Amino acid sequence: MARLIKNEDFHEAHLMEQITAIENHTNLMKNQYCFDSRANEYFNWILDKMNKVKILTFQDPRFDWQILQYDIDNLFKRANGSLKGFNILIDLDSNSPYEMGYLKYNISELKK
Repeated sequence: MARLIKNEDFHEAHLMEQITAIENHTNLMKNQYCFDSRANEYFNWILDKMNKVKILTFQDPRFDWQILQYDIDNLFKRANGSLKGFNILIDLDSNSPYEMGYLKYNISELKK
C-alpha cells in the first residue's frame, strides 16, 4: 500500500527564496503606485511582516526549558523532597496578563 502522508523537511533556503520573491514583487508594486499613500502603507505592512517571518525562520521557537528544570531541581533539594507540586506561570505576552491557560498534570500518572 502506498504511503498517503508525504514527509518533507523544512528548508529555510526555499522559504527565503519565497520571501525574497514576495519582497521584490512588493517593491515593484510600491514603485508602480508610488503616489498612492494608502497602497504604500499596505506595501510597507507586507514588507514588515515578511521581515518578521525572516527573523522567525532562523530563531529557535522554544524557550530554554533546562533553566526551568534546574530551578525545579533546586526547589526539591531545598525542601528535601517534601514538595507536592509547582505553580509555573509562563507569560508569553506581557500585554495580556488575563488571558492565561491552565494545565494540571499528575506526574505520578504520567510515569506509568
